Amino acid sequence: MNPTIEPAPSHLKPVTWSTWFAWVLVSGLTSVFTVLSATAIGKPVSRSAEHRELIMSGLLAAVVIAALAPPLIQGIVLKRVVPRLSITVWSLGTLLSCALWLGTALHASIRGPLAIGFEAEFRLQRAALVERVHHTLIASRILDLPWGSFLASTIVISVLTSLIPACVLGIASGRRRTMLTCLGASVVATVVSAIAAQLYHMTIAAPFSDQWALNGQPWPRRLQVLADRFGAGAIWGATTAIFAVLMTRDLAHTAARRDHVFALHRAGGIAAALIAPLPLAMLAPLAAYCLRP
Repeated sequence: MNPTIEPAPSHLKPVTWSTWFAWVLVSGLTSVFTVLSATAIGKPVSRSAEHRELIMSGLLAAVVIAALAPPLIQGIVLKRVVPRLSITVWSLGTLLSCALWLGTALHASIRGPLAIGFEAEFRLQRAALVERVHHTLIASRILDLPWGSFLASTIVISVLTSLIPACVLGIASGRRRTMLTCLGASVVATVVSAIAAQLYHMTIAAPFSDQWALNGQPWPRRLQVLADRFGAGAIWGATTAIFAVLMTRDLAHTAARRDHVFALHRAGGIAAALIAPLPLAMLAPLAAYCLRP
């Protein structure tokens, strides 16, 4: 009698709608935490202020919390799909990637990828502003803007900052393909969210409003910035989730007939996940419009 050979357990689990919504929410909150961190860093504190040491300690604590919270909640959500993922290792890898990014930012005068990216984004926004002032910013003019250098620098920066987290996920899943899929998903999602953010600032937002810190802004403007950043992060999360859904759909129990038609391993659910970034891209402008005074 031949022994029954059981298939090796998979290191991945299929994506469900609860995981999808949690990941999109976490991705949006990650951008919000970045804004709060930039605001705390840029907060001026007078040397003659009362309890200056206490204020500085509070701002430092806010920066630390804003830096540690995103990788922690990301790891909690990702562990639903990659059970072997260590939240500690994921957090350390993500923080190391952010430290490398900040190190490049502090040495932007070296003409590294980040400095080139800043210049490309500035040229794109300046060209769009000229068209907007002259009321000639139509679809054909938007396509003629200098997108090439901006997108190229965005891709390079995304690859550099996503490599370590992608390696962590690849090792935890035990599959090299997972690492390549996560890296590609992050790059594509970064490009999509960057384009959506630039189109928003070109057409809807007030001129010179593309900033991260909230210092010196009125409260309606602060809420608009937070809505904008949350929307860009949510678009990033929904785009990366498409790759996760396609990668894990074969792991779902497709034989279970009780699954509804919009389950993420079925055609209806996959179609819904594919079009989800589009309505999310419309929510940020709508929220910003509603928050106008």
